[in-house]
Amino acid sequence: MNLSSTQIWLIIGIVLTILEIVSTTFVVLFFGIAGLITALVSFLGVSSVTLQMLIFAVVGIGGLVLFRGKLSAAAHKGGATDYSSLVSKVIVLDSAIPANGRAAIMHMGTTWTAINESSVPLLVGESGANCSA
Repeated sequence: MNLSSTQIWLIIGIVLTILEIVSTTFVVLFFGIAGLITALVSFLGVSSVTLQMLIFAVVGIGGLVLFRGKLSAAAHKGGATDYSSLVSKVIVLDSAIPANGRAAIMHMGTTWTAINESSVPLLVGESGANCSA
Protein backbone atom coordinates (compact mmCIF):
# COMPACT_ATOMS: atom_id res chain seq x y z
CA MET A 1 0.00 0.00 0.00
CA ASN A 2 1.47 3.32 -1.06
CA LEU A 3 0.05 6.24 0.93
CA SER A 4 0.50 9.87 0.00
CA SER A 5 1.81 12.34 2.55
CA THR A 6 -1.69 13.83 2.76
CA GLN A 7 -3.11 10.45 3.73
CA ILE A 8 -0.34 9.84 6.26
CA TRP A 9 -0.90 13.21 7.95
CA LEU A 10 -4.65 12.60 7.92
CA ILE A 11 -4.17 9.24 9.65
CA ILE A 12 -1.79 10.79 12.18
CA GLY A 13 -4.27 13.59 12.90
CA ILE A 14 -7.23 11.25 13.33
CA VAL A 15 -5.33 8.76 15.50
CA LEU A 16 -3.97 11.49 17.79
CA THR A 17 -7.37 13.14 18.09
CA ILE A 18 -8.94 9.80 19.05
CA LEU A 19 -6.15 9.21 21.58
CA GLU A 20 -7.06 12.53 23.19
CA ILE A 21 -10.54 11.21 23.90
CA VAL A 22 -8.92 8.47 25.97
CA SER A 23 -6.22 10.58 27.63
CA THR A 24 -8.24 13.78 28.30
CA THR A 25 -5.01 15.69 28.98
CA PHE A 26 -5.39 18.25 26.17
CA VAL A 27 -1.87 17.50 25.00
CA VAL A 28 -2.38 14.99 22.22
CA LEU A 29 -5.33 16.99 20.89
CA PHE A 30 -3.14 19.81 19.64
CA PHE A 31 -0.90 17.41 17.76
CA GLY A 32 -3.99 15.74 16.31
CA ILE A 33 -5.18 19.10 15.06
CA ALA A 34 -1.66 19.81 13.78
CA GLY A 35 -1.75 16.54 11.84
CA LEU A 36 -5.08 17.47 10.25
CA ILE A 37 -3.83 20.95 9.35
CA THR A 38 -0.65 19.47 7.91
CA ALA A 39 -2.76 17.06 5.84
CA LEU A 40 -4.68 20.05 4.46
CA VAL A 41 -1.45 21.90 3.67
CA SER A 42 -0.08 18.80 1.94
CA PHE A 43 -3.31 18.45 -0.04
CA LEU A 44 -3.04 22.09 -1.13
CA GLY A 45 0.36 21.40 -2.67
CA VAL A 46 3.14 21.71 -0.10
CA SER A 47 5.19 18.63 -0.97
CA SER A 48 8.32 19.22 1.10
CA VAL A 49 8.32 16.67 3.95
CA THR A 50 10.64 18.94 5.95
CA LEU A 51 8.21 21.84 5.65
CA GLN A 52 5.30 19.56 6.53
CA MET A 53 7.09 18.37 9.66
CA LEU A 54 7.88 21.98 10.58
CA ILE A 55 4.22 22.95 10.15
CA PHE A 56 3.17 19.97 12.27
CA ALA A 57 5.62 20.90 15.06
CA VAL A 58 4.84 24.62 15.05
CA VAL A 59 1.05 24.14 15.02
CA GLY A 60 1.18 21.37 17.65
CA ILE A 61 3.52 23.12 20.07
CA GLY A 62 1.97 26.52 19.39
CA GLY A 63 -1.53 25.23 20.11
CA LEU A 64 -0.29 23.51 23.23
CA VAL A 65 1.39 26.64 24.56
CA LEU A 66 -1.37 29.07 23.58
CA PHE A 67 -4.55 27.13 24.31
CA ARG A 68 -3.99 24.14 26.61
CA GLY A 69 -4.27 26.10 29.87
CA LYS A 70 -7.46 27.87 28.81
CA LEU A 71 -9.04 24.72 27.41
CA SER A 72 -8.12 22.65 30.45
CA ALA A 73 -9.46 25.30 32.83
CA ALA A 74 -12.71 25.58 30.88
CA ALA A 75 -13.17 21.81 30.79
CA HIS A 76 -12.59 21.39 34.50
CA LYS A 77 -14.52 24.47 35.60
CA GLY A 78 -17.02 23.39 38.19
CA GLY A 79 -15.86 19.80 37.81
CA ALA A 80 -13.89 19.67 41.02
CA THR A 81 -15.97 18.87 44.06
CA ASP A 82 -15.07 20.17 47.48
CA TYR A 83 -15.37 17.27 49.89
CA SER A 84 -13.98 19.22 52.85
CA SER A 85 -17.49 19.51 54.34
CA LEU A 86 -17.46 15.72 54.81
CA VAL A 87 -14.32 15.66 56.94
CA SER A 88 -15.13 14.54 60.50
CA LYS A 89 -18.81 14.10 59.59
CA VAL A 90 -20.37 11.35 61.68
CA ILE A 91 -22.36 8.83 59.68
CA VAL A 92 -24.37 5.76 60.63
CA LEU A 93 -23.16 2.69 58.78
CA ASP A 94 -25.63 0.83 56.59
CA SER A 95 -23.01 -1.86 55.82
CA ALA A 96 -20.56 -3.67 58.07
CA ILE A 97 -16.92 -2.87 57.44
CA PRO A 98 -14.41 -5.60 58.34
CA ALA A 99 -11.32 -4.82 60.38
CA ASN A 100 -8.69 -3.24 58.13
CA GLY A 101 -11.14 -3.62 55.25
CA ARG A 102 -13.38 -1.74 52.87
CA ALA A 103 -17.10 -1.68 52.15
CA ALA A 104 -19.49 0.27 49.96
CA ILE A 105 -21.76 2.58 51.95
CA MET A 106 -24.48 5.06 51.04
CA HIS A 107 -24.12 8.64 52.21
CA MET A 108 -26.03 11.65 50.92
CA GLY A 109 -27.50 9.53 48.12
CA THR A 110 -24.10 8.49 46.78
CA THR A 111 -22.18 5.25 47.09
CA TRP A 112 -18.81 5.71 48.80
CA THR A 113 -16.00 3.34 49.65
CA ALA A 114 -15.52 3.31 53.40
CA ILE A 115 -12.17 2.19 54.77
CA ASN A 116 -11.84 0.81 58.27
CA GLU A 117 -8.25 1.43 59.33
CA SER A 118 -8.71 -0.14 62.76
CA SER A 119 -8.31 -3.76 63.81
CA VAL A 120 -11.91 -3.83 65.06
CA PRO A 121 -14.81 -4.51 62.65
CA LEU A 122 -17.48 -1.81 62.34
CA LEU A 123 -21.05 -3.10 62.41
CA VAL A 124 -24.27 -1.95 60.75
CA GLY A 125 -25.87 0.85 62.78
CA GLU A 126 -22.63 1.99 64.38
CA SER A 127 -21.52 5.52 63.74
CA GLY A 128 -18.13 6.50 62.47
CA ALA A 129 -16.34 9.73 61.69
CA ASN A 130 -14.79 10.44 58.35
CA CYS A 131 -11.26 11.58 59.04
CA SER A 132 -10.29 12.46 55.48
CA ALA A 133 -12.00 13.17 52.22
